[in-house]
Amino acid sequence: MTDPSELAELESLVTSGGWQRLQHHFDAEWGLAGQSYQEAIKRAIGGPVGSEAESVQRLKCVTFAQDAIARFMRWPAERVAQIRGQHERVVASGGGSRRGPGL
Repeated sequence: MTDPSELAELESLVTSGGWQRLQHHFDAEWGLAGQSYQEAIKRAIGGPVGSEAESVQRLKCVTFAQDAIARFMRWPAERVAQIRGQHERVVASGGGSRRGPGL
């Protein structure tokens, strides 16, 4: 089972105005069409003189970082969906034990 307050706290987070602003900023800067992401790609490709393999490695690093940031930004909404799914399965199965959680 999860912490009983986790769902409420995460729902409050993802519906807050501050989170929406953060998400918008992420999209504008580090989303696939974001300015910072596009600039980082250009720097990686046009970086210091070197082999094509070095440019590809720099590009891989940039895309890995962008993906890590995107996963971090998706986590709260994904966790809310996961907790709701767990709750729905418990309800559909007739609820938990009357003797207590996990019994």
